[in-house]
Amino acid sequence: MKLLGYIKKEVTTNVYRFIDPSNPERFVLSPKVVKDRYEITDLLSNASGFGLVFIAKDTKLLNKKVLVKAINYKKAFNKNSLDAKEKILLRRKNLKLESQILLKLNNLNVASVPLFIDYIEGYSPAIQWPDGNVGVGAPAFNELAMNEPYFFLQYIKGQTLSEKAKNTDKDSLSWQIEVLRVAQRILNIFDVIHSGDEKVESYIYQDLKPDNIIASPNGTYTLIDFGGVALNMPGKNSTYNKGIGSPGYMAPEIADPAIMKIDRRADIYSLGVLIWSLLMKEELINYIDEKGIIKKVDLSSIEDYAYEPVCRIIEKAVQKDPNERYKDSHQMYGKISDALKKLNKVNSCFREEEIV
Repeated sequence: MKLLGYIKKEVTTNVYRFIDPSNPERFVLSPKVVKDRYEITDLLSNASGFGLVFIAKDTKLLNKKVLVKAINYKKAFNKNSLDAKEKILLRRKNLKLESQILLKLNNLNVASVPLFIDYIEGYSPAIQWPDGNVGVGAPAFNELAMNEPYFFLQYIKGQTLSEKAKNTDKDSLSWQIEVLRVAQRILNIFDVIHSGDEKVESYIYQDLKPDNIIASPNGTYTLIDFGGVALNMPGKNSTYNKGIGSPGYMAPEIADPAIMKIDRRADIYSLGVLIWSLLMKEELINYIDEKGIIKKVDLSSIEDYAYEPVCRIIEKAVQKDPNERYKDSHQMYGKISDALKKLNKVNSCFREEEIV
């Protein structure tokens, strides 16, 4: 994961300002230390909605590097907007939901997700209010400053899957096998968050894309950023937090305002597009319409080198009609397992020929 390259400057004895060197007016603020334990060192991202992602060191655990998620008040507030407080409270709700989902996955020993470390609510000296001052500049927001949340999670070393894919031979059999194995890891996670019924809540990840998967030097893959997760509550005919997704990867029903409720099949669609995009030599943007949806998943873009079972998996997953897709992660996982058996057999034959 690459840093933004912002310059860190001390504002007060307990506040940092991270400044964009190309535009000094673009900056974010952070406390120097949270809970007398976590020292903020770098800004990793300020592009995720109203979110900020920092890197910190845990001074009570041998200065181990951790990720910190917080709220970008500068993005949430608009001088012409009267609902800044509501936006901030919504973002807080989503941040807490994200932490709860990650903790649930950890407690169930689900692999390929970061470890939950801490969730803290307390006073923040680094909130930037509408008047541009540091600290509480408006009485109506006092309660926000007093309960500022910070979500701490495991720092995953590595590069994004999109970065790795750029330097990979897309038409190699070994890459197709690796992509399908990544898909299986994702489906294992989906199997947990999708599980729910009339009495138990369930979640939809919504924002699956290569940038949200970290490829580590040891060969492992980790799904990060559960901040866009949608929630289906028992008895509700609409999905909470529906509508978050990335152009090209999100299912058509996520972007359709007329559809109030989505389900696990939206993630199945995104995974199909993910597999296709990782095998394709073209840019995905060439296939996206003005609404951010794929016009058509054109399998001719990979059919010259992609094995037939892989193409059929993609074709089934990316159907516009959710009823035509795989019904759940179990079904798609089974099809990928069958494809991997065939591809591994072919791969072993190639290796035997090379030895001979």
